[in-house]
Amino acid sequence: MTTTRELYNSNRPRWFLAYLGVACISVFIVLSEFYLNKEVNTLYFETVNENKLWTELEAELYSLSEIVLKVNSPGNDVFNSFDVVNEWNKYLESKQELLTQFQRVDKAIENHPLVDNPEAILQALQRAKESFSVLDAEVFLVFQQIRKNKVKYAATHMALMDQQYAVMATEISNAIKIIQNKQSIRIGKQMEDAAYLKRIELTFGTITVCTIFLAIIYGVFLLRKVKNDEAEKVKTAIEMETIYNSTLAPSLIIDENGIVQSANRAVYDELGYSLDEVIGKNISILMPEPHKSQHDLYIEKYLRTNQAKVIGKSRELTVLHKSGKEIPIILSVSEMHLPHGIYFLGTIHDITEQKQEAKKLEKARISAERANKLKSEFLANMSHEIRTPMNGIMGMNALLQETELNKEQKKFTNIIRSSSETLLHLLNDILDFSKIEANKLELDYVSFELRPLLEELAEIAAMNVLNNKVKVLLNISPDVPNGIHSDPIRVRQVLHNLLNNALKFTEEGQISIDVSIKKINSDDCTLEFAVSDTGIGIDENKLSSIFDKFSQEDASTTRKYGGSGLGLAISRKLVQLMGGEIYCSSKKGKGSVFTFNIIVGKSNGVVTEHDRRVDLIDKRILVVDDNDVGREIVTNLMTHHGAIVTSVASSREAIDAVQKEKYDAISTDYMMPNMDGVSLAKELRISGFDNPIVLLSSTNVKGEVLDNGLINGFLLKPSESLRIVSMIEQLLYQSGNNQLLTYADTAQLGEVVTQSSSKEKASMKRILLVEDNKTNQIVAKAILGKVAESIEVAENGEEAFEKFINTSFDCVFMDCQMPVLDGYQATKKIREHEQINRLKKTPIIALTANAMKHDIERCYASGMDYFIAKPIQLDKLYKVINEMTSLLSSS
Repeated sequence: MTTTRELYNSNRPRWFLAYLGVACISVFIVLSEFYLNKEVNTLYFETVNENKLWTELEAELYSLSEIVLKVNSPGNDVFNSFDVVNEWNKYLESKQELLTQFQRVDKAIENHPLVDNPEAILQALQRAKESFSVLDAEVFLVFQQIRKNKVKYAATHMALMDQQYAVMATEISNAIKIIQNKQSIRIGKQMEDAAYLKRIELTFGTITVCTIFLAIIYGVFLLRKVKNDEAEKVKTAIEMETIYNSTLAPSLIIDENGIVQSANRAVYDELGYSLDEVIGKNISILMPEPHKSQHDLYIEKYLRTNQAKVIGKSRELTVLHKSGKEIPIILSVSEMHLPHGIYFLGTIHDITEQKQEAKKLEKARISAERANKLKSEFLANMSHEIRTPMNGIMGMNALLQETELNKEQKKFTNIIRSSSETLLHLLNDILDFSKIEANKLELDYVSFELRPLLEELAEIAAMNVLNNKVKVLLNISPDVPNGIHSDPIRVRQVLHNLLNNALKFTEEGQISIDVSIKKINSDDCTLEFAVSDTGIGIDENKLSSIFDKFSQEDASTTRKYGGSGLGLAISRKLVQLMGGEIYCSSKKGKGSVFTFNIIVGKSNGVVTEHDRRVDLIDKRILVVDDNDVGREIVTNLMTHHGAIVTSVASSREAIDAVQKEKYDAISTDYMMPNMDGVSLAKELRISGFDNPIVLLSSTNVKGEVLDNGLINGFLLKPSESLRIVSMIEQLLYQSGNNQLLTYADTAQLGEVVTQSSSKEKASMKRILLVEDNKTNQIVAKAILGKVAESIEVAENGEEAFEKFINTSFDCVFMDCQMPVLDGYQATKKIREHEQINRLKKTPIIALTANAMKHDIERCYASGMDYFIAKPIQLDKLYKVINEMTSLLSSS
C-alpha cells in the first residue's frame, strides 16, 4: 500500500501563488475594460438571450408554414401523377406532422417567457387550425373524386383546398408579424435599459474591484481550509487502508499492464506471498499454466474488444500458493476507471472446503444410487425366491382341488388358495411400491370394456363377504361410456384395494361402488369412482395420513385388522399417474367413502351388448328391496330406459301395490325381513300375478328357485347394471315364461378348467419343460400333462438346447434363472439354430419367477413368444396354451 506521507506529499496544494497572481492581473484588466464590458454586456443580453428566444419562436412558426405547404402539395400533385395511394400517404404523414407542429407552437407560445399577452397570436393560430379542418375535408374529397376518376369534381375541391391553404398561410404570417412587433417593443425597452446600465456601470466597476480584493482575502482563507481537507483525506486513506488489510479474502489491484499496484495482508495469510514479493510484479506469478503465459493476452484482448472472460464476473479457477500447491478459488474481478488509467480489483475466495464437501456429496450420491440398485436387485431376487415355492404351493393346491375331496378337505384347500392369493397380492404390492419409489412405474393404456371389469370386481367382492349381513351394490351411471381407453390393470388394482379395505372393515350393512362422469370433453372424460361402506370408519385426525406409505389408522400390535399399509399409498400414486386424485371422507362408526377420479379416453371401437339400447318404454315395473340404495339404483336404471317404475321397501307393500295396479314385471330382492323374495313370488302367483318376476340375491340360491316355477329370472348381486334391464326385456318379449333365465353362475369364484375341457382345446403331443427346481417340475408336469401327450424335462439351458436339436417339440416352457446356461441364453441359441438350419419357429413360453418389467422385456428380447409369471395361475396358463395351439393349427 502507498504510505501516508507519500499520499500527503502527492496531494499537497501548490496553486495558491498562481491564485494571487491571477487576482492581481484581473484587477488591472477589469479597471481597463469597464467601458468595453458595458458594450459586451449590452450585446450579450440583446443577442444571446432575448433574440435567441424570439428566433426560436419564429423558427417554429416558419416551420409551421413549411409544413402547411407540404400538406397542400399532395392534393395538387395527385393531378399530375394520379398516384392516389402514394400521394394520400404523403398527405397523412404531412397532416400528422402539421398537427404535432401546431401543438408544439401552442406550447411554445404559452410557455414563452417574453410573450406577455399571447391571446392575439393564439387566435391567429386557431383560425389557421379551423382553415386546416376545412382543407382536410376538401383534400379527402379531392382524393375520393380522383379514385372515382371524377377529375372535374376533384378540381373544384382542389380550388377550395387552395383557398383554405391561403387562409392558413395568411393567419400564420399574421402570427409571425405579431411576434415580430412584440420583439421590436422589447428591443426598444432594452435600449432604454442599456442607457440606464451605462450610468451605473462605473458603480459596478467599483464593486467588481472590491470583489476581487475580497476574493484575494478569501483565497488565503481557502488555502488554509484546503490544507485541513487534505489532512482529512489522509486520515480517510489510512482508515481505508486498514479496512482493505482487514479483509479476509486476498485482494489485489492491478493496472492495465497486469502489474500489481496494491495488495492486502490476506495475500500473505492465504497464498504465502509477502507484499514485496507481489507488488510491482505481474499478476501471472500467482497463476498456473496455461493461464500464466496467456494472462497478458487476456487483458490486451479485453482492452481491445471489451469481451471479458473474468472481468465483471465470478469464475472458478486455480491459483498458485508460494509453495507451488494449486488452490481452487472463485475469482471476482471488477473494473475501475481512475484519473490515471484503468485498474482491476481482483478478490480471491478459497473454495477448497467446498470442493471437498462436493466430493463427499458425490460419493454419497453414488453410494445412494448403488444402494437403490442393490435394493431393486434384492427385491427382484426376493420376488423370484418367494414366487418359486409359491408356484409349488399354488400349483399343487390347484391340482389337489381337481381331485375328489370331501367337504372338510375342500375347505382346507380353499384356505390354502385364499392365503396364497393374499401372499401373492402382498408381494405384488411390495414390487409396485418399489417401482413407485424408483419412479419406474409405468401405465399400459389400451381400449377395454369398463362395465364387465366393474361387475367382475363387484361379484368377487360379494363372494368374499364373510357373512350375509353385508350387501355389495354396483351403481354405474347410464351416461358412463362402456368403451374407454386407459390402463385396465391399474384401474382394477385401485378398485380392488379399496374394495378389500371395505370388506375388511365392514361387518354389516353395505358396500357400494358408484361410477359417474365428472367432466366430459370431445376426446376424453373424467370418471369419478366412489367406494363407500358402512364399516367402522376412520378418525378425522387420521384422514390426512391415511394415504401415506406404511400408514394405518390402528398401527398397534394388538390391532384387530391386519395389512401392510401399502395399498392406499400405491392407489394414490396410480390415480395420480392416470391424471386424477383420490381422497377419503369418513366418520368413526359411520363408515367411509373413498373417492377417486381419473382421465380416460373415449374408445368408440369397443361395442358390446351393453351399448345396445334396451327398450322398456312405457313398461310398468315394480321394484322391491328393503335396502334404500339398492332400490334407488334399480329404479334409476329402469327409469333411464323408459320404464314407469314404482318402488317399495317390503314384500307386504309389494302385495298391496300389485292389488292396486297392474305391472308388466317385478324385480325383487331375496333377503328381506318378514317375507323373503321367494315367498313374495309365491304369494303373488297365488293371487294371480303371471308376469315375469326377477329375483336378485347376494347368495347363490339358484338351486332353490330353479324348478319351483315361481321365478322367471335369477341374478346374483351385485348385478345392478344393464344385466337386470336386459333380462327383464328378454322376459317381456320371449314366448314363454316357464324356464328360468339366468347368467349361469357368472359370479362363481375360483372355477378352474377341468382336465377334459382342457384337452378338448389343446392338441400338443410333445412339450419341452426347462426347469431346475424339482418341486416346480412336478407342478408343471402335472398341469401340462392335461394338454400334452408327452413332456420332456431339462434341468438347465444347455441340456434344453441339446434335447431341442435332437427332438421335435410342439413348444418349450422355459425357466429363466438356471445354472450352466440360463433361459435367455438358451432361447438365443435355439433361435440361432432355427435360423441357421431354416427351421420352423417353435413357440417358447417364459415360465419364470422373475416378474419385474425389465424381466418381461428381456424375455421377449431374447426371442421368447409368451410370458407367464410364477406362481402359475391356471386360467392364464390355459389361455396362453389355447392361443398358441390355435395359431399352430391355423398355420
